[in-house]
Formats: sequence, structure tokens, C-alpha cells
Amino acid sequence: MSQPTVKIRVSYFGIYEGEPNYFDVEFLDGDPFDPLFGSGLYDAWCASADRGLPLTGSEPATATLAATIYSAYEITPAQAQSLTIETLDNVGAVNWLLNQDLVTTPFSPNPYTIGDEQGAVWQLLGDPADSWSDAAAKSLGARSQARIDFLTNEALLPVNASYTPDITDANPDNDTTLVFLATFTDSNGNGVQDAGERSQQPIVMTVESAALGDFVWNDVDK
Repeated sequence: MSQPTVKIRVSYFGIYEGEPNYFDVEFLDGDPFDPLFGSGLYDAWCASADRGLPLTGSEPATATLAATIYSAYEITPAQAQSLTIETLDNVGAVNWLLNQDLVTTPFSPNPYTIGDEQGAVWQLLGDPADSWSDAAAKSLGARSQARIDFLTNEALLPVNASYTPDITDANPDNDTTLVFLATFTDSNGNGVQDAGERSQQPIVMTVESAALGDFVWNDVDK
């Protein structure tokens, strides 16, 4: 069964919605995860340091792309490979990390930056710091490799790496799950990646676990 494809706008850095993060992602043709009440704007991060995005402008820089949606807990190894995600086994660790709201804000002066958190996501998904291109490293902005390594190691602790999303329990720290967006340039707007249309940077995004329902892997909700 084919995966749903949507039109999105990516904003870098993601400081305009929710917690500070590497990207904000906006769904331009309606919100597939909350069609009645959703804003269509979500916190997101880059899932691989191996590809870039065709960003234009500034404050924020943006890109408009097509994207195919995959549940992080249902994606196959072959699909992950096509997204240049090398360590799919660490999805639970990434999910735990992105649920902690660790990036500093005026209301929550944590010691971590957007670049620290994004660097840890890259390392957890298979891109260690010594593999980052100069452009990828520069895109992180302020960061500390020591803090990145600390976050990576904390996320890999068994108690954290075994994170399982569950919005039905009383714990507010496990309410969100991850989806991957396989982005591509859709020059003719047909929602299909035709010959010559380049794959772009894969994105990992947080949504409330109940919002997924069976939308991603079974399209009976559509």
C-alpha cells in the first residue's frame, strides 16, 4: 500500500511554533494528523546529515516540497536506507530525546542549544560528528560536541532507548511519537517523484501518538 504524500513548507530554524528546534514543518493542504483542529505546523528535525534542503530567504529560510509520510515505528529497513537513515534501531532513543524539551528558552534556561539537540539526532540516526560536511556542521549554529555526546549517550541508556509512546497513560512525557518525511522537489506539483526530481533532506517530526491512528500505514481513514 502506498504511503501518503503531502505538500509542506519547511522553516529553518524552527523557533516559530512549539519548542525551539531545527525546523518547523507546515502542512499546506490541510493537517493530516488533526484535520479538524490542527494548526498544520509542527516541530521537526533533520533526520540525516547526508542531504541538504533548497532553502531560500532568511528569518526564516524556507523551502516548499512534497513529502511522503512514514511512521517511525513502521518504516522498513529498505525505506530507511532510501532516506539515508543508518541506525533505525535508535528510533526509541530519538523519540525519548525529542520529548524532553531540552533546548533553552527564556522560560526554561536549559544548557542545550538547537544545534546540540540536532547534532545528537544525527549521531543517533547514524551520522557521527566526524562524518558531517562543513555545511552541515555550520547549519547547527551554536553547539558543543561535549553536550552533543552527552545527549547521545543519555538517549542510548536502556531506560530511555526503550521509549514507547502512549498518550493513554498518566505520564505526560511519553505522549508524542515520530514520523519521517521523505522530501523531494515536486516541480510539476503532481505529488509524485518523477524522473529528475531530486530527493531532499529527510525530516523527523513529532506528533501526538493518538494522531497517527492508522493513517500512516493503513489509509482506511482517508
